[in-house]
Amino acid sequence: MNRELAAVYRQAWYDNSRAGLDSGCLARIDQTKRELRKNKYPDDLSQVVASLSFGL
Repeated sequence: MNRELAAVYRQAWYDNSRAGLDSGCLARIDQTKRELRKNKYPDDLSQVVASLSFGL
């Protein structure tokens, strides 16, 4: 998923408003980024994608 989304919306696809993510997805992404920063991890592409559950 990441590869395909990044090909269309660039690497930080989760921050691109044109990616069509709904408010629930955006809230989970924001929470993920906050948790990463809280735990002293960078909120970069690899960390954000690794931390997302994609609905699982």
